[in-house]
Amino acid sequence: MKVPASERVIDQESGKQLLKEVFQFLKETPHTVKLYEELLQDLRKETNYVDWFATLIHRLFRGTGLILMDAGDGAIRELEKPFFQRLIENNDMVRGAFMEGATSFQEAGFGVPIDMDKNNAHLFFHVHGQRILLEKVDGRFREKNGKKSWTEQELSTLLEKDPSLFSNNVVTRPIMQDYVLPVISFIAGPGELKYWGVLKGVFHLFEMTMPLVSPRVHISFISRRTEKNLHWLETTPKTVLERGMQQEKEMWLKRNNPYDVDGIFHEARESVVTSLANLSKSFPDMGKSGEQLHAKFENHFLNTMLEYEKGMNKLIRKRNEAGILKFDETEIELRPNGHLQERYLNIIPFLNMHGEDLIQRVVDRISTDETPLYGKELYIYL
Repeated sequence: MKVPASERVIDQESGKQLLKEVFQFLKETPHTVKLYEELLQDLRKETNYVDWFATLIHRLFRGTGLILMDAGDGAIRELEKPFFQRLIENNDMVRGAFMEGATSFQEAGFGVPIDMDKNNAHLFFHVHGQRILLEKVDGRFREKNGKKSWTEQELSTLLEKDPSLFSNNVVTRPIMQDYVLPVISFIAGPGELKYWGVLKGVFHLFEMTMPLVSPRVHISFISRRTEKNLHWLETTPKTVLERGMQQEKEMWLKRNNPYDVDGIFHEARESVVTSLANLSKSFPDMGKSGEQLHAKFENHFLNTMLEYEKGMNKLIRKRNEAGILKFDETEIELRPNGHLQERYLNIIPFLNMHGEDLIQRVVDRISTDETPLYGKELYIYL
């Protein structure tokens, strides 16, 4: 069971403490005080995650025409009632259409973007502030991993009385979305592209034409330092995003290391082993105790050589520290932990460095470009 974001209240003191901790790690700039005060002001009144997010997004995209809609609003749920009713009545067919689409998607080699559970009713029921996923088994709807169950008629009666008790899951949300706000094309991220790809049959079941699904634009911010690093490394943001910098870093280190450390220490170890073997032969009558003593010191010498080799590699890497830092900084900014920057990094450090109108300026610049941007990767040089 999960608490819906619209009903999850942010603890004001915890929120303020987290915000304080974030700003402790940020460089102070002309934008810092104003940004901190505005974010702090958002937490001075009781709010839930949905309202807090809406406040932040409206400020970031001020003047751009962005409209947000709270899907959990009671009036919206009332509009959605007929769809929920059809979802309850035709649940067997909905589950069948989804399973057919997901199976075809998988067999075509595109993987499994959504959990394929044949009993999943693709419907949430809300009770006591909790959101419960429903299953349909043996003709009855029931709590997933729970004990309560309902007939189709019982759910329909509850829906008629209070539609806010129901919400969609990842499979039925896109169809409900197009039912309430029909569009010619839906702009999707990478994950959405995959799971929308299995839903054509579900759309048709509701006598709806599935909209065109277009990949959204991806944006990466590039600081001046990283721009200089890219020039020094003789590479492009696209290369960094696609494969990271680890391979290039290792190749660069080999080119900038005049010593064959592995070969040198391999020969040294063989020489030590040979010398110790000859030394052992000088004491042929020492028996098992002599053999144990020899093995002990051979192991000691080899471990010492290993530490020596590690230390030498460390010294060599330290000589190339400035170059290594350029590789690491570039990858951390553009491909943090192997992820797209937009999916991993928080926007606050960028706003702190470049002003809270950063997003508005980016939107204004993009709006003047007549080139189609669907699916493109944009690099914003700061």
